Amino acid sequence: MTTDLEDLKVMGAHALHDRPTAPVAVRRIARNWHLVLLSWLLLFLIVPFDVTYPAVGVKSSWGMGVNVAVAQHMVFGRDIVFTYGPYAAVSTRLYHPDLVWLTLGGGLVLAVAYIVAALVLLRSAPRWVAVALSIALALGLASVDSLSLIYPLVAVVAVHRLARDAEPGELGWCDRSRLAVLAFPFALLPLVKTSSVPAVLVGVVAVLLLLALRRHRLEAATLWLVPAVGIFFLWLAASQPLGGLYDYFVTSLPIILGYTQAMSQQGDATQAMQVSFALALAILVMLLGSALVLTERLVIAAVMTATSLLTFKAAFVRQDVHVLIVIFPLIIVAAVAAAYCRRRPWRVLVVVICLAVALPLPFDYALPGQDSTSTTIVRAFTAGPAALAQRIVDPGHFDQRYDRVLAHIRRKDRVPHVAPGSDVDLYSHLQSSLLAQPGVLWNPGPVFQSYSAYTPSLAKLNLDHLQGPSAPEEVLLTIHAIDHRLPALEDGALWLTLLENYRITDCDLQRKFLVMHRRHRSITIPETRSSVTLHGTLGHRLSLPRNSPGWLARFDVRPTLQGRLRELLWKTSPMSITVTLRNGHQRRFRFIPEMGRTQFLLSPLVRTPWQMAGLVSTPACVAGATVPRRVRSIRLDSDGPTGEWNRDYTVELKAVGLPTAAATASRPEPPAPPTR
Repeated sequence: MTTDLEDLKVMGAHALHDRPTAPVAVRRIARNWHLVLLSWLLLFLIVPFDVTYPAVGVKSSWGMGVNVAVAQHMVFGRDIVFTYGPYAAVSTRLYHPDLVWLTLGGGLVLAVAYIVAALVLLRSAPRWVAVALSIALALGLASVDSLSLIYPLVAVVAVHRLARDAEPGELGWCDRSRLAVLAFPFALLPLVKTSSVPAVLVGVVAVLLLLALRRHRLEAATLWLVPAVGIFFLWLAASQPLGGLYDYFVTSLPIILGYTQAMSQQGDATQAMQVSFALALAILVMLLGSALVLTERLVIAAVMTATSLLTFKAAFVRQDVHVLIVIFPLIIVAAVAAAYCRRRPWRVLVVVICLAVALPLPFDYALPGQDSTSTTIVRAFTAGPAALAQRIVDPGHFDQRYDRVLAHIRRKDRVPHVAPGSDVDLYSHLQSSLLAQPGVLWNPGPVFQSYSAYTPSLAKLNLDHLQGPSAPEEVLLTIHAIDHRLPALEDGALWLTLLENYRITDCDLQRKFLVMHRRHRSITIPETRSSVTLHGTLGHRLSLPRNSPGWLARFDVRPTLQGRLRELLWKTSPMSITVTLRNGHQRRFRFIPEMGRTQFLLSPLVRTPWQMAGLVSTPACVAGATVPRRVRSIRLDSDGPTGEWNRDYTVELKAVGLPTAAATASRPEPPAPPTR
């Protein structure tokens, strides 16, 4: 018995001696300081501890609108259809008092997965790799948008590393836990932004293939359950009904497919070609220089291709500050290609070229008032931790500041005031100014930003809402088309319905809004059942018939095969429409062919809210109403290389009887003042 006790004492002494002491743990952290630094920056960059607040403007309006939709339990895919989903605040970092834990939880899912991927991929890499990535993060070269776009590639490479280092069938529970953590963001990203769905699907398939190719069949057979179950869990956590998930993805398709044509802007083509060359070079090095077996090489190259295409289009469709999105993906794609390449010259070449293309971009797209480099670095290390400390010490601080910001927006007085409790909607995209007003019951059309209803199916969702029993009691309407589009392309399909179902109670000339209230009994604006079809040619004038005071139009302008391929890989050249009025004056606007497929009011030309009021009212009825001028002819032009659009197109016209326009049709129109 004594001997047994002595043995136990000796064993206990050895156990105490072998257990790492605090200084040993500290030394381990010190040895891996580069990984700790990278993890710190990833955590506080991705998780929105340091938030932004609403403001007056387009971006803040849609961000605030999505947040309010989640807070009011609107169903995404039915009540709200937009490019962002219920977890949009993970990307926008826009604060809302009711979404704090939802936003922080979503950010933690992505941040923890990135930290696990970094530890898996860099545990045996030279320290300078982690340091270089940390410098890129500290300099602000990465955003949550860019990190979301490249996550499928990072996850696939990390899974491949785990599967390669373990013998078939010998993945331990620790590695399986890592696989689950890496797979979970595949459930989150589609609920942040719908355009990530293609890359996420490619990433999931690639993960399962790589596990199967490395003979980890059990993990391959079960890992798909993590994103499949996770997406339902996250969807329910956002207070969304289970049956709405299908509608969310189905109604998102027109948003994804129509984005390129509707939202593109022209920019420096040389820059886009340089980026595409660098991305293509990295993929080529992966395919030709890797020592992996062919199947694994093809799988990883496919994910690199999907990621590259997605980030390229996100950056260069609008080609403004969005270009900055491509910087960090270029660095990561180059690092992945170099990591798998056997030949040192190729590794150096791909890294040097990608960095040479990526690093000048921040100087080309520097924003006015942008922080200095030193300020950016300080913020990268301190802003997140300081905000986290603020949440612990004074959690009410954020709500108080949110209230002060809303009060500041109200003082800007950009939209007409509505009474608390009003059931109201606003057209076209100043929702933040409306939602800042206290007690507003926001009742939007599904595509609540007018410029985003860029396909006939999306426009019909808004029209059905306006004609249905849940239509708002009050509407605030302004006409403010983005990118100098033809004004009637945005909400033009709704104008006649608005005039029939709502009466104009005020023409706010100062704020440039119409205030409209729902009629107890609708009026009818007559339109002919039969239509007139005109055949036009790009670059040639097309005259409109003169026997009607108003024309509803539906255009059929089709791209060629070359144009469709260019739109898939990048973007088509823009198209313009030149409108000649009856008094001889001309106006030139951006024309979106896909939006033109929805019937809209082509003549008279309505450019302002008071001209909208002038369609059915006179100044005696509504102060400020102005009868708009009728259109004599139009001309469509392709503002780019020939061959992207079919030269011949058709216009289907329907006559519409507009009261004030008909009354003034026989009188000569006064000359319009010259415009610049």
